[in-house]
Amino acid sequence: MEQAKALYSEFVGAPNSQKLLEFVGERLSAAPEESDVVHDLLAYLAERMIEMNKEKNGEIKSFLDFLKGEIGVSVEDLSNKTAIQEYYRHEFQNLIDVFAKNKKKLKARYDPKSPSNYKHLQQWYNDSTGKLKPLMGRIEATDGLIDAIVYKLYGLTEDEIKIVEESISGKGQETSGHDN
Repeated sequence: MEQAKALYSEFVGAPNSQKLLEFVGERLSAAPEESDVVHDLLAYLAERMIEMNKEKNGEIKSFLDFLKGEIGVSVEDLSNKTAIQEYYRHEFQNLIDVFAKNKKKLKARYDPKSPSNYKHLQQWYNDSTGKLKPLMGRIEATDGLIDAIVYKLYGLTEDEIKIVEESISGKGQETSGHDN
C-alpha cells in the first residue's frame, strides 16, 4: 500500500495514471490475486477525495464569509446568488457586475467598483481562486483515476468504458423515442 500511496503522490504532482494503473494491473494479475490491495487503494483515494472536498468547501466558505463582512449583507439576500456562490467558476468581473446589480442591497455607500473596494475584492478573489483551481484540478484528476481503477478492476474494454462514460455524461442518448 505504501507503494500505491507513493505512486498517488507522484500522480498528484503530474497527473499521469499509467504507473498507478500498471500497479493495479499487477495486483489483479498476481497469483493469488491481490485485489485487497486495490480495495485499500480505492479506500485511500476516497479518503483523499473527502479531504480535498472539505478543503475546497472550507476555502469557499472563507471567501463567502469575507464577502459578507465586506459588503455588509449575506450572499443569500442578493439576486443571482448562485453566480456569487460559484465565483470560482467565473471571471472576477462577473462578481463585480453581480454586486453592482445588487448595489441597493449592499451596506450603505458601498461601491464594489470604487478603486479601493475593487482592488480589495480582487485580491481576495485571486487568493481564493489561486487556491481552488489547483485543488479542483486534483479533485478532478483523482476522480478520473478512481474511475480508471474501477474500469480495470471490472476488466472493461475501451468500448465498454466509452459506453459507461457517455451514459454518465448524458452523451449518446437519443433525443426522442422515435426511430427516423
